[in-house]
Amino acid sequence: MPIETTGIRDAIRRFGTADAELRAELTPATLEAADVVAAQIRSNYSWSPPIAGSVSTSASFSATGGGAVIRIPERDYPHAGEVRTFEGNGVSPTPFEQPVYGHKDRSVTKMTRPSIGPGVRDKRPEAVAIIAAAVHKAFN
Repeated sequence: MPIETTGIRDAIRRFGTADAELRAELTPATLEAADVVAAQIRSNYSWSPPIAGSVSTSASFSATGGGAVIRIPERDYPHAGEVRTFEGNGVSPTPFEQPVYGHKDRSVTKMTRPSIGPGVRDKRPEAVAIIAAAVHKAFN
């Protein structure tokens, strides 16, 4: 049976909250999978060390959101709005207008730099394989 990225969440919903033993078996692989994707996102954001440095990972085993978690926390990064702006549609570069500091009547056109979506898309197969192997090992 193929295990999709929602495999952990589906297992938790089916069997209830993950018990401590299952969490202990799956946490290292879940963190490894998150780190694989986060490393790609950090690489994609290499043009902005503050954004790249704020990427963090964790593992979650709640019934509403189990799996690998990757965050760029807005409150810890003073210009987090730039992350949303630079991501654009998350797929391909699109233009946006940015005001010129000190000149309310002028703006410049810039292109977005999607980094999160492409990072997830590029590393998804590797991350899914890591988690699938851990789930397979835990249930066999």
